[in-house]
Amino acid sequence: MSTPPTFQGIRFRPRGKGFGLVWLWRPQRKAPSPVLEQNYRCCCNLFPATLGFKALTIFLALLMLISWPSYIYMFFTTNLITIQQWIFLIFMSGFVALGMIAIQTMAPYFIQLYLMILAFSTGLVVVTTNFLLLLNLFAYFGDSYEARFQIKRIMGLNGYQITDHVMGYMLLGLFFFIFLYLIIAIWQLKLVYSFHLFVCDRQLEMEENGRKRTEIRGIEESEVPLNRHPTPYVV
Repeated sequence: MSTPPTFQGIRFRPRGKGFGLVWLWRPQRKAPSPVLEQNYRCCCNLFPATLGFKALTIFLALLMLISWPSYIYMFFTTNLITIQQWIFLIFMSGFVALGMIAIQTMAPYFIQLYLMILAFSTGLVVVTTNFLLLLNLFAYFGDSYEARFQIKRIMGLNGYQITDHVMGYMLLGLFFFIFLYLIIAIWQLKLVYSFHLFVCDRQLEMEENGRKRTEIRGIEESEVPLNRHPTPYVV
């Protein structure tokens, strides 16, 4: 068996062995033997991670199927859809498509890329929401004009008067949103990470089994059988 070529840490499947990428990065560990799907769990160990990830991907795909017609309708009837909302919709559609590819190929490359994007976007949302929370705290308790101006600019509320009463509701809403988002984000990250472990361990096991078969075949081919060309019996 030929060793797949590498380029900057990315391993490709050899020609004739399937199409696509294998690793974004290869773990320096051995997979548990045997690698069983039911050992990789999610949702408080209630379901296999493969089932949970497929259900999550189907749910997100349905959301995208509903969102695209809604966005197009609102764009032509109300013209209220901003460029940021279009970018978010395109990003989410690509993200869902990446999840579908990861399920279809079961190649570590795609689920590793999916996990990286999910972790980065989750961190970005957490940083942004905490920044807004700090601005609200400064504006509410310090009566900061600069903080109120930045809040209106970021949230698209220019031209609106933000009173202390409204600021209090915004503060409570942000607390609730951050708390709810963190719960969902942690659950989603654990689910995706568990599925990622299964896909990576499965690939490591396949590569290890292939390497063992290659070694056995090499040993068999190197052994010279006795009497391969026996001397003919002459009367």
